Amino acid sequence: MEKLRSELQAENQGVVIPLAMNWIGRPKYVQKKKKEGNKASSVVFSVNGSQMAERVSKRGLRAAGVQYNAERIVNAGPDSFCAVCSRWVYVEAKCEALKMLACMLCSVSNGSG
Repeated sequence: MEKLRSELQAENQGVVIPLAMNWIGRPKYVQKKKKEGNKASSVVFSVNGSQMAERVSKRGLRAAGVQYNAERIVNAGPDSFCAVCSRWVYVEAKCEALKMLACMLCSVSNGSG
């Protein structure tokens, strides 16, 4: 992981990864996928500052000369409430209703189209 951290910081101007990076999933699961021929996996890490987080989530990151997408993780628990669709368990950032051109109940445009 330290090699990946160094490479991400070297290839992406201004990116600083202050904390440890981790695989998403248990190590046994990641190793099993690798043995099955899966050449890709996901990692979780943080960057310094909200402006850098926004830039990384919009533009992605380069590693080993390849451009990768990045996704901002928003913590949501059973008591999280979505202000867009009024459902529990997730927040606005993950709401599928944002992909609709208009509200299915009232037909008012949600501004995404």
